[in-house]
Amino acid sequence: MLRQEYFSGDSAHIGSSPSIALGNPSRALFVIDDTETIVYANTRAKVMARAISEACIGSVFWHSAPQLVSPELYQALRKTKQSREATAVTYRSPVTQHWLHVSLSCTEEGVVLFFQDDLESLSLLNALNPNEQMYRELLESLADGVVILTPDGLILDMNQRMLADVDLPREVVMGKPFADMPLWSYDPTLQEQVRAALARASRGENVRFEARIRPRGEKYLDILITITPIVTPISTSSTSSVQAGISPNASMLKTNCVS
Repeated sequence: MLRQEYFSGDSAHIGSSPSIALGNPSRALFVIDDTETIVYANTRAKVMARAISEACIGSVFWHSAPQLVSPELYQALRKTKQSREATAVTYRSPVTQHWLHVSLSCTEEGVVLFFQDDLESLSLLNALNPNEQMYRELLESLADGVVILTPDGLILDMNQRMLADVDLPREVVMGKPFADMPLWSYDPTLQEQVRAALARASRGENVRFEARIRPRGEKYLDILITITPIVTPISTSSTSSVQAGISPNASMLKTNCVS
């Protein structure tokens, strides 16, 4: 159970982070456990997650807050969990295009994520994050459908080409299992093949296979799927998301779908 002193009053000291104003309704606070399940969310956090009352409590963070999902946040969370040190990251949500600043720190209950979205002008943030635009332009310039995944196969980002094939809004797919997409969930055998490929890639193997997918209605399409482990240092740099390599412990996965 969460200790009440963390979340009562107007402020609290969490881990090694400085004191923060939990009573500020414009700032969102999530606490997630080791399985990345939400165990606490203040009122503003529930608004950001578009949750009703306590609906987000007990659900996986990435599933419940698609507009907050990004490779940068995932890498920052990974860094915090591995180093047990406080981390901060500023990124632009792929869903809303709004800039967010997140402070992360560890407690006995899990990891605290403190979101601020009352940031300065977009031009200033672009100056502070010169890699953001380069990453987005590179992702969207690729002719293939490209998806960035966690090692467990949750969707962190996706380019417009892949969204067109999926034929679903970005906010519907972000944070959801890649293997559950309608492209292959219509066929249990194919879906299991995708799950097995993701498991192999998460162990550091480059995986390539052909599949017949159903992107829209009854239309079928033959594609080549390549899943590549992404090797990244413990970093919050968005450009690291598109640097591929092989590692026994892939930090993320990059999937290319070519028709």
